[in-house]
Amino acid sequence: MAAKVIPDQEVERLIKAGLNQGEIVDYLREKHHIQVTRKAISLWSRRRGMPRQRPATPVDIIPWKIEPQHRHKQILTLLRTEAKVRRGDPVPPRLASTYPRWREMLRTEGLVVDYKPESEEGFVYVPRRKSDGDALVRMPKDITAAPRWEG
Repeated sequence: MAAKVIPDQEVERLIKAGLNQGEIVDYLREKHHIQVTRKAISLWSRRRGMPRQRPATPVDIIPWKIEPQHRHKQILTLLRTEAKVRRGDPVPPRLASTYPRWREMLRTEGLVVDYKPESEEGFVYVPRRKSDGDALVRMPKDITAAPRWEG
């Protein structure tokens, strides 16, 4: 059986309408019975010069410029997972037990995440201050809005 071709005009329309890669994959599967991956949509978009579809991580979750040596730390992965959850995406299966335990640890131990770019580890847990509000992270001094803890 020959592979089905991605319907170019329709996928381009979906991208311009603001659908993300996962939503396009679901749409193609349900409407056209075409099985593609998010990676296939990404490659398709890149080959046609479409803009990258990388959702912005809210500044209230990751307010820092992250140094290259810290970009693969588990705490950063957990913060990115928080951003996904807030967008309505599911927790990735590999973090299904870690993420909720991490959230609970922050809450019960009264901690927030801070970032020290000059340190080897980069991310550190610090005691929650009243000024942190319900945030997950310690906001840098140059950012005034304190994020709200949801959940």
